[in-house]
Amino acid sequence: METVGVVGVGAMGSVFVERFIAAGVKTLVYDVSPVAIDRAIGLGGEACPSAQALARESDIVHVMVRNDAQMLECVLGSGGILDGLSAGKVLVLDSTVHPSTTRKIAEAARPRGIGLADACIGGIPAVLRAGDSSVIVGGDPDLVERIRPHLSRIGTVYHVGPVGSGNVTKIVKNLILGAHRLIISEGLQIAVAAGVEPLRVLEVLQHESPTWDRPENTFDYGPGLTFNKNLTEQILPPVERLADELAVVVPITRLLIGMGKEQA
Repeated sequence: METVGVVGVGAMGSVFVERFIAAGVKTLVYDVSPVAIDRAIGLGGEACPSAQALARESDIVHVMVRNDAQMLECVLGSGGILDGLSAGKVLVLDSTVHPSTTRKIAEAARPRGIGLADACIGGIPAVLRAGDSSVIVGGDPDLVERIRPHLSRIGTVYHVGPVGSGNVTKIVKNLILGAHRLIISEGLQIAVAAGVEPLRVLEVLQHESPTWDRPENTFDYGPGLTFNKNLTEQILPPVERLADELAVVVPITRLLIGMGKEQA
């Protein structure tokens, strides 16, 4: 039976465990947080004493950590995941990290015969739990097709290009959706100030654009949404870094970045 390992079983990683266990997959777990480990065990996961030990026993290893530094440390560090993986196994990086981080790990994995893909997840834990997430994958086409049935246990798989492409697509998606949410929020604040119910505006938006999916009462359009911590600390910084590295002219993005820094 296939064995899957999940390193990083926080808010998102723990839902991986839920979905894999529900699919009848033996799932090993590791996290630096004892609380996270206990929760994952409660979901049916089997705890391992280290990331390396988990990798040694797994056919496919998923990594869902907070940032680039943690990703590099837990994969490439002494006693890390790569030290436990053998040829023919697969490493899937699910965190939204910079593509250069993914490529660095891929370069280290390649001579060992380890397959690697970046598979960023679209959606919050509730969306992932319902199976409605997008799984945005970068990697070799043959490898992606090989692991597609497994990745489909998480959500809808989109293969967007070579290694690192999943990271780029997720970063760009975050920018587009974040900016979209900002302008909708500001528009609804104007409507409310003018005495128009926000739900009526959302219904009109849905009519004009059938892909618009938020004509519900729970849409958060208050002033606090304008520049929140997620946008200023998580979404915009990687966009700024990519734009700088690629010498792309992005005046609207630069405006958002500047405004975000002013309000931080």
